[in-house]
Amino acid sequence: QGLADAQREVEASGLVATIEFRANDLSDYPPGTIFTQRPLEGTKLPAGARVTLIGSSGPSQFVVPDVTGQELEEAEQLLNATGLLAKAVPEYSDSVRVNEVIESRPRSGTEAAQGSTVSIVVSAGYAPRRVPKMVDVQAQKALNLLGRSGLGVGSIDTVYRQGAKAGNVLETSPPAGTVLTRNSAVDVVIGHQVSLAHFSGVFQRIEQPIEKALVTLPYIGNCGPASMPITL
Repeated sequence: QGLADAQREVEASGLVATIEFRANDLSDYPPGTIFTQRPLEGTKLPAGARVTLIGSSGPSQFVVPDVTGQELEEAEQLLNATGLLAKAVPEYSDSVRVNEVIESRPRSGTEAAQGSTVSIVVSAGYAPRRVPKMVDVQAQKALNLLGRSGLGVGSIDTVYRQGAKAGNVLETSPPAGTVLTRNSAVDVVIGHQVSLAHFSGVFQRIEQPIEKALVTLPYIGNCGPASMPITL
C-alpha cells in the first residue's frame, strides 16, 4: 500500500499515523510503500491512539569493502561474503602487477544495495607498445625514441646504401606501427657512409689482407676510405 493511502486510512479511523522507514529486500515493496505497521492490523485501539506505519526505504545497504591491492580471487570472495557481486574489469597498468586490484567502482566505503554489482578494476599488466617511426631519423635520436616508447634495442646493423644519409635509420624490424609487449626488442639498420666493398677494393689494390685494416665498420659514422688506418 502506498504511504499516502495508508496514512489517510489510519486517520480516517480516528487514529494518529506516524511514519518510520526501514530497509526491505523484498521486491514486492519498492521504496515508499508500507510493508507493515505497529501495532499490527486488527488490534483494537482507543481513539487518538498512535499507529506507526513502517515503509520501505529500499533494499538493505552494504558498505563496499576495501579490496585495493588484493588478488582478484580474494577480492571477489570478500565482496561475495559482504552480499555484493563482483565484476572484473581488466585495465593496463605499468605500476600494478598482473591480477592485482587497482580500485573498485564504487569505491570502498560507499553504500551499495545487497546483490548489486561492484566493478573490480584489475591490472592486466603493461600496456602494449607501438614501434615508433624511426626511419630517416638520426640514429641516436631514434634509439632514444625507442627507449621512451618502452621497447628495447635488438640487433644494430650498419649498411651502405647509395643515396641514404649516413647515421640515419634505414629500417626497423618489426616496422613502425607494430604493436609489441613492453621491453620487446626491435632490430635496427643504420646507414653507413662507407661500404665493405670500398674497403675490400682498396686492400686488393695495395695487395694487403683486409684483416690489417683497423676499421670501425661495425659502428656508426665510420671514417672514409682515404683515412683508413692500416697496419703494414
